[in-house]
Amino acid sequence: LALTLGALLAVPLGTRLQQRLPTGALRWIFAILFTVLGGRIALEGLWALIGRP
Repeated sequence: LALTLGALLAVPLGTRLQQRLPTGALRWIFAILFTVLGGRIALEGLWALIGRP
């Protein structure tokens, strides 16, 4: 659940921020940041299910 939730939240947030922010560099920084955050949330959810390696 957290795996899909993290992925589903990160992509729209990154895309939405990318459209709102004025400069190209800032848009990319925030898009990458939210993608990484979403990936981390997904990993935490996965580890909660199967146990941390």
